[in-house]
Amino acid sequence: MKDTRKINKYAHSLINVTNPSNIGDSVDGLISFKVMLKEFPDLRYLLSSKKVSIDDKLKSINNIFCKFYNGITLEFILLLIRNNDFSMYNDILNKIIILMESGSKTKKIKIT
Repeated sequence: MKDTRKINKYAHSLINVTNPSNIGDSVDGLISFKVMLKEFPDLRYLLSSKKVSIDDKLKSINNIFCKFYNGITLEFILLLIRNNDFSMYNDILNKIIILMESGSKTKKIKIT
């Protein structure tokens, strides 16, 4: 069952702490990480495994991705791991995208 309250809290928190000029980079990083999880099952297994300690997960992710993602993106991923909420990652990312689209001044239109 989805914890929509937590999902909303994480999504709003990321948007609130990120500089408006950098929010695009942060979201792009989160989307990139989502793609990595799909392409590398071992990474997904590492993060979902109960056998791997949270400290080992944090160290691994930090060491692997510190050069690829900005500080806020990486810290957000680490926060989800630290709080044992990483299973909500995709839902949180989807909510962030929805919030950004609703706050955008441009409107999506469908041409048929």
